[in-house]
Amino acid sequence: MPAKSAQQSPRAPKASPKATCDKDTTAKKFWMNNYGETRWYDDIFGRNYRAIMNQPLTPNVYECGFPCQPFSVFRALEGMTPDLFILENVEGLLIHRPNTLAAIVKRLRERKSGYYNVHLKLLNSVDHGVPQNRKRLWFVGIAKKIDKNTFTWPADIGSVKIDDFLDPGVKEVAKSMPPKSSAFAWQSFLKLMKDAVASGLNPLKETLVMDIESTKPGWMGRRAFGRMGKMDMNPHKMGQLIGNAQSANVLERILFQALPAAGIIPQSELKGRWETRAAAAKTVASFSK
Repeated sequence: MPAKSAQQSPRAPKASPKATCDKDTTAKKFWMNNYGETRWYDDIFGRNYRAIMNQPLTPNVYECGFPCQPFSVFRALEGMTPDLFILENVEGLLIHRPNTLAAIVKRLRERKSGYYNVHLKLLNSVDHGVPQNRKRLWFVGIAKKIDKNTFTWPADIGSVKIDDFLDPGVKEVAKSMPPKSSAFAWQSFLKLMKDAVASGLNPLKETLVMDIESTKPGWMGRRAFGRMGKMDMNPHKMGQLIGNAQSANVLERILFQALPAAGIIPQSELKGRWETRAAAAKTVASFSK
């Protein structure tokens, strides 16, 4: 990701992906459909680190979600010495595997003889503009030689309403119900509907989000499908892709703080699309255009 020149628009700092890695074929199809050709590796063990780093513009930002084992951090960063790295993992690493987490943080801080200042925090997507309860651990590493020591984690701003993400119009409850053949999901749905009515809610007029352990993403509207709708992707695969995806709003907010702290792009030249709830609402509204 090359630094932006002074002549470029403050709303669109220039950046281009230098390499991407994912073993999931659906993820690869989505990437190619939206971002075009790039240096792609199906397996992290098969990456050509020299080819990635020895490019006309050396990548200075590296971001990934890595497996939970401590050694996997070295594998994810092997051969890489970016100015800034951002890593993501599940909440369970903090709650159920504190020793593993401690080993990961230790390895990150000791990497390249203490080359990086490393920050760690648990962030929830619902606190950063998107109505999704998705807690994830985020790691930010900034090379000490360029660190301006100004990095702070983004402050909570709350969330816009779920309705802002869904198609407007009449709510078709019948089409959102799980099939009766899925006994557990069906019974869960009936119970949650009864509980909602008993609490004074009207499911025919108000938007309800229910966790019924259904794999069918029937609650999603056309906006939510977005560009994936052009890919002829089956609902199960699409659900898996969404379920494994990172929270782009949280990642964008971290970059808004980390890029200036690493001296890559001045904050005055960045546009914070999620820095306030009003800005988040405006950003969500732009998705349907």
